[in-house]
Formats: sequence, C-alpha cells, structure tokens
Amino acid sequence: MNLKNGPATSDQVNAVASFLLDMPNSVGRDVPIVSKTFRGTELFSYVQDTWQVTRKLTLSPGLRWEFYPPFTPKAAGRFSNYDPNTNSLVIAGVGGNPLDLGRQTNYKDFAPRFGIAYRMTDRTVVRAGFAMSYFPYPDNDYAFDFPVLQNNAFSAANDFTQVQNAGQPVSMSGGLPAPIVATIPSNGIIPVTATKVGTTSLVDQKYTAVPLNFREPYVESWNLAIQRALPGKFVLEAAYVGNHGVDVPATFNLNAATVANTGQAGRPLLQRFAPNGPTNDVNLKYAGFSSAYHALQVKMDHKLSAGFLMTTAYTYGKGLGFRTDGGGEGGINIYVANIRINYAPMTYDRRHTFVNSVIYELPFGRGKPWLKSGAGQWIAGGWQVSTILTLMTGAPLVFSGGPFKILHGINSSPWFENTFDPTTKCKGPFCPGTRGVLGNTPRTAFRGPGLFNLDSSVFRRFALKERVGLEFRAEAFSVTNTPQFSNPNTNFNSSSFGFVKGTNGGNRSVQLGAKLTF
Repeated sequence: MNLKNGPATSDQVNAVASFLLDMPNSVGRDVPIVSKTFRGTELFSYVQDTWQVTRKLTLSPGLRWEFYPPFTPKAAGRFSNYDPNTNSLVIAGVGGNPLDLGRQTNYKDFAPRFGIAYRMTDRTVVRAGFAMSYFPYPDNDYAFDFPVLQNNAFSAANDFTQVQNAGQPVSMSGGLPAPIVATIPSNGIIPVTATKVGTTSLVDQKYTAVPLNFREPYVESWNLAIQRALPGKFVLEAAYVGNHGVDVPATFNLNAATVANTGQAGRPLLQRFAPNGPTNDVNLKYAGFSSAYHALQVKMDHKLSAGFLMTTAYTYGKGLGFRTDGGGEGGINIYVANIRINYAPMTYDRRHTFVNSVIYELPFGRGKPWLKSGAGQWIAGGWQVSTILTLMTGAPLVFSGGPFKILHGINSSPWFENTFDPTTKCKGPFCPGTRGVLGNTPRTAFRGPGLFNLDSSVFRRFALKERVGLEFRAEAFSVTNTPQFSNPNTNFNSSSFGFVKGTNGGNRSVQLGAKLTF
C-alpha cells in the first residue's frame, strides 16, 4: 500500500490464506425472521358508451374507477418502516400501529376516457382522444426493514485475528452463529441508536421508507389525428401524440450527501440525529416525479391492391423525465439537492424513427397478369416478397464516474500528484471545476450511434392435394450486414471510456422453413 505523499508500507493480509485455513476475519448473513408476505387488493369498475350524435360525429365517453387499498402484512409484526421524522422503525400491527402502517387510502382514482371521430368529408376524418391510466405501488420489496430482515454480523478486533462469538472462534466448518432475534417493544417503535441490537448495528443499516401519503401514479394520454384518403389507394395520416406522467415513482435517497467531498459527514439524517443518525442510504419508495412525451407521427399506407401492400411511418418524438429508466426501481441518481438537473431525455428516446414495410405478390401464376399456366406458372407463380426497413437516430448516453481522470496527472484534488508532468495541459471544458460545485451538463446530453436495418423474406404455398399444402419461407435478417453499434463506454473511470466495444445485432442471418398443412 502506498500512501499519497507518505512512506510506503507493506503490511497486508492474505485473504485467500485465511479462507483456506478456515479462519475468517468477519462473517455475516441476512436473516429473514418471518416470511416476507403481504396482501394487496385491487378493485375496478367502469362505464363506457359509444354515441353516434350525427352521421358525421361519433363520441366515445367512458369512466373507470380504480381502488388500491394499502398493502397489509399476513400478520402483525411483519412490516417494518423507517420513519425519517423520528429516526425510528415502526412495526405494523404492534402497539397502536395499524397493519397498513397508516398509509392513506385513496378513493378518488377516477380515470376518464373520451374519444371523438368526425368525418369532415367522404375522404377526410379527424380523430381525437384523451385517457388517464393509474397503476399501483410498483414494488414487492415493501416495508421489510429491521427486525423483519436482520443482519447478523460478527467482526474481529483487527485484520490479523479470527472472528469470535462469545469468546469462541467462528469458522466455516463449525457453521455460522445462530441468529439472534431482536425483541419488538410493546409499543411497536424501535429507535435507531448507535447501540447494537444483538449483533445488528441499526445506524449502519440500509433502510426503506414508505411514504404514508403515497399516491397512485397515473399517465394522461392524448392524441389528435387527421386521416385523408388519396388517389391510388393511398391513405395519409398525421397525428400529434402526447402523454404526461404524474407522480411517476422514483427511488429517492433521503440520506444522500448534499455537499460534495464531505463523505459520511454530509448525510443529512446523520447530522440531524447525531450521534444516532443512520450512516447508510435511506431510500424513499417512492417520490413522485413527472415525465412527458410529445411526438409527430406521419403514416402513409397503400391498401392491398394488385398484390401490393405498403406502410411507411415516420415519428419525430421526444421523451423527458427525471429518473433513470426501467421499472419501479428507477431512481434519482445524479444530484438530489438540485433535482431539476435530472430532467432530460430518457434513455429510450429516439428523436427520429423511420419504418417502411412492403408486401408484394409477384405478378406470375394463376390469376396474375403473366405466366398464368404451364411450367412458368409452376416455377414463378405464388411467390410473395416482403421487406422491412428501419432507420433510427441514436439513443442518449448516460455518463458516470468518480474523480476527474480525463488528463494524465490530474485527479479530483485541486493539486497535482507528487510527480509533475510539464506536458499536461488543462484547457476549456476538460479542466476540472472548483471542488464542490455542481456541473451543468444534463443527464443525457449526448447520443450514441444510430441504427440501420433491412430485413427481407420470400414465401410460397404449394397446393399438393385438395387438403394438403406445403408452405416454404426464407427469411433474411440484416440483409446488408450493417453492424448496429452499441453505445460507447460512458464510465470515466474505465480504461475503455469512449470506445464502442460491441454491437446490438446487425449480423446477417438467414433461416429457411417449411410447413406441411393438412
């Protein structure tokens, strides 16, 4: 080990040797004292109607009511929720604590829906709609803090001695120490203090805090479309599509440091309840944030005519949000003291998308213009060709990393290392800023490679007998063998930062298939 600007030392412990000698320095395990089970009820009712007001105007009103009562455990004592206001653990169903932890029940989750279609002319139709959709608490990992889930940890006094339990050495061959089950107070409240409960240090635990005022998230969706029939069996449609997410759930760390370079001392709950404040994360599940999506969608269809069918679609869209993408576990992971900096394009956002699909029956064989009989009909008749072309711009990039490591000889400290490199320059955006000052780069300011893909297939059905047929299909994916490059490595701490190291597909592949029908 080499200390910065200090003497070199060589004291070290061989972890492999300790493992082989069965002399661990520390042991621990998470112990579920009770089964992590709970009950949830969901009730729904709706009414909907379609009303043709006139020959040209049709309305489709509807209303849905959704009811999501708070979860309850299977029995008392099986929920434990951290209360950041009192720095304590609230045990459901014990003392005066309700089984549902006191979470508010929402009775006003009404979701209206409304659609309208108006035929302006025989060739032009206008459609519009609005709808709301709720969804329930999105996580099964509910209020399972200590003592529902306990961590039995045993550590030695220093790095050079074997861990002990009650004065006796602990080893793998002898088995881990028996779980020490904590006693729940009669009032159902366990204060978080620096004093261990059994072998569990409550201030070092990672906690989940379920907000008692949690509201079911919902999405407001709307659209306005104009459809026009054109000559040549073409249909053109242009639409504006949008949605607005309200109270979109995101994990929010209540105990994240709000001042840079302060370490544990910067944790607000640790400061507030010192010396008994939690030193680990306290994840609020969930805080509600917003999201938005707006898009222009244009589509040109050619109805099936003379064996030709085509759909061409283009979308210009933008999806924005605060949280990382994914399921209910998505979290605010940039800087909790300035939430607004997290609002940026989502990682699924593709600004431009173009898709063209074609199905074409070759004009040969029975009922077609050419080669209606004979050998030509048998060889060339009945074939169908299809293609799908997809073009998309790149997806946003999310950068991560710790200390400043872009230039050689410079790290996160405002001084050079003890070896000075006179060739090192620091100019413009590549120069580290003042310590503790948050940068202004959005969460997803840059985008990765775009996508080009062309798939194709041929198909034919052979009539062998009256009720027996043979279907043949040949499909080729990525006909042009164009690589679909993945996003580059965006971790500043990685030696491969900025390099594209793989693909998401794009290798040409062909598959043949036959199916006998009878």
